[in-house]
Amino acid sequence: MNDTNNLKTTPKNDITVCFISSILDKAKDYIMEKLKHFDNVELIFPLDRSEKNLLRIASKADILIEWQPSKKLLSSACTLKLFINPGAGVQHLIEPFRELNKKQNVLLANGHGNCSDK
Repeated sequence: MNDTNNLKTTPKNDITVCFISSILDKAKDYIMEKLKHFDNVELIFPLDRSEKNLLRIASKADILIEWQPSKKLLSSACTLKLFINPGAGVQHLIEPFRELNKKQNVLLANGHGNCSDK
């Protein structure tokens, strides 16, 4: 008997990733190319970086990538699950994330990386 037909499938979860800060076009193109086969991932690179627009975008983001988020931005990110700091070190973010994690569970990651042509 083959039980594979009885396996439950889980619906794919959509993931919204927002880059709050601008990034180099080369990095943006690389990210988009590497993730293009994941149809459940929405990448947002906002051109309008007004506070009003960023708060609106943050409110639906699962993942935010930013150097120094404001308290207002973090409090508006009600669906946030992961925050990636692209800089070196997250010491400056420890206290704001301790406060944030009192009401929602958000992982804080240091995604410091270097680009190379090689």
